[in-house]
Amino acid sequence: YFFSELRGVEQEDEVPNSPRAKQLAELNTGRYEDTDCGGRGLGAMILRPPLMELNNCTNVRLDGFTNQNSPFWNTHLLYCENVTVHDVTFKNPPGSPNGDGLDLDSCRGVRVSNCFFDVNDDCLCLKSGMNDDGNRVGKPTEYITITNCTMLRGHGGVVMGSDGAGGIRNVTVTNCVFSGTQRGIRLKSNRFRYSKFEDIRFDNIIMQDVTAPIVMNLYYTCGGNENNTHIIKDPGYVESIESTPRIRNIHLSNITARGKIA
Repeated sequence: YFFSELRGVEQEDEVPNSPRAKQLAELNTGRYEDTDCGGRGLGAMILRPPLMELNNCTNVRLDGFTNQNSPFWNTHLLYCENVTVHDVTFKNPPGSPNGDGLDLDSCRGVRVSNCFFDVNDDCLCLKSGMNDDGNRVGKPTEYITITNCTMLRGHGGVVMGSDGAGGIRNVTVTNCVFSGTQRGIRLKSNRFRYSKFEDIRFDNIIMQDVTAPIVMNLYYTCGGNENNTHIIKDPGYVESIESTPRIRNIHLSNITARGKIA
């Protein structure tokens, strides 16, 4: 029911046009206009919480259950350490705005194994804070293992960014299957997000009907404003500054991608 009421925010630039979306947008007036975050349905986003959020938790084990139909991100782990996520199913229906599956945000020491994703946004996403505030906090997402997972549908299979100001490093992704995702491996940032993606290994990945198997995009425009969009989109040389993102030491091996979206 909730998602049928939010159909008016399915597109990034679409004005909310369903009764529920208009109601949430009105309640959010003054809360989001100056934000530089991205994503769909921004006008109705602030009052939509994740289905599950763990903040500053240690020694966490999520095992053997299904999380589905989230108002916003499905499952969000923030500032967590020593985490095991095993045999969990993450599901969101088509058209659900900001419907990420699992977001690991400034987390350390996480193992994700034997999980199933069928969502409407990024399936498994690594983040570490946004822009100046994320850089100030400086908590990386690091020492992450992702193995034996299946991503059935979503904007990306395994995604890093676009919020990576604290850094994302020392990540291994192995023995995963991506089927019908828009992208497979996706790294995204822009010149104002400080992101540092380094020492990341993808091995033994099978992709079927993935539109863009490997994407590394440092011109990600969601969240841009009239003061910086022209710089974000400029493909020419721009002097490197502190917030310029960096990608290095990315290893890709034993990756098979077949088929395409008709």
